[in-house]
Amino acid sequence: GATEFPVTNYGAKGDGKTLDTVAIQKAFDAAANAGGGTVLFPGPAGQKERRYLTTEFAITGSYTAMVVPYGVRVVFTDDRSLYKNTTHMITARDVSNIVLSGEGIIDGQGNRFKVAKSM
Repeated sequence: GATEFPVTNYGAKGDGKTLDTVAIQKAFDAAANAGGGTVLFPGPAGQKERRYLTTEFAITGSYTAMVVPYGVRVVFTDDRSLYKNTTHMITARDVSNIVLSGEGIIDGQGNRFKVAKSM
């Protein structure tokens, strides 16, 4: 789809403090309902980097692109209590023709999710 669905149009703040998961999911759902489109994480406006704090979310429709441009970081919170599923941060089930693109960063904070081994 050619239509853009900026996550900020659905309430995402991109301030690195506000949990933007609901807004991000709403943008993906809107793209799915439109038959596809581009879910855009808008870049920084005057600041060095824009951070979208989130938990897991799903790409719910085919013909959907997730675009994370330069200067944007999608950060998965390290607060495990906020997750329903810590195995998969981004899911895409029963969809086709999806794209993840851009020069931004998707930061899963992997080291913080490692489980300590008992001796």
